[in-house]
Amino acid sequence: MRKRAPRVPEAELDVLVVLRRQGPLLAADLMKELSSIRPMTHGSITTLLARLESKGLVSRRKADAGKAFVYSATASADRALQGTVDRLVARLFGGDRMVLVAALFESRSLDADEVARLERMVAELAAAPRSARGSNRSGQ
Repeated sequence: MRKRAPRVPEAELDVLVVLRRQGPLLAADLMKELSSIRPMTHGSITTLLARLESKGLVSRRKADAGKAFVYSATASADRALQGTVDRLVARLFGGDRMVLVAALFESRSLDADEVARLERMVAELAAAPRSARGSNRSGQ
C-alpha cells in the first residue's frame, strides 16, 4: 500500500515549489526567490526548512564554503506536491481531473508552443504502458 502524502502548510508548500523549480539552494537564495510572493526573514526560512527536513521533504548538505547549507527537495516532496494536487482536484472538481483540465483551457487560450507541448504530453501518455501511468484510473 502506498504511503499517504503528508499535508503541507502553504508557507512550506511555497518553499517546496521553489526548490523543485530552481533546484538546490542556500537559505539566502531561497529567501530571495520567495521575496515577491512570500517575503520572510532568514530565521523564518530556516524554520520552514527545518520543518520540511523533519518531514523528509527536504534534505540538506554542507555548502562548499562557509557555514551554510544547500537545501534540496526529496522524492517525498514530489509525493507531497502530488497529494496537494490530488486534494485540490477532489475538493474543487469532485475528483474529475478532466474537469480541471477543461477549466485550465477555458480560462485562457493556449499559444502554439503550449499546444505542441500538450500534444507531446498526450502522445507520451498514450505510448506509456498502462502500469507506468498510475493505478488510480477510475474514470478520471
